[in-house]
Amino acid sequence: RQMSGVPAMRQEGTFEAPGTIHLAPRT
Repeated sequence: RQMSGVPAMRQEGTFEAPGTIHLAPRT
């Protein structure tokens, strides 16, 4: 999600980069 953190994207499964969670197709 848009939590600007790694643990957030990790749970979603979209670990692109630490901060690019908003760039992921899971926004």
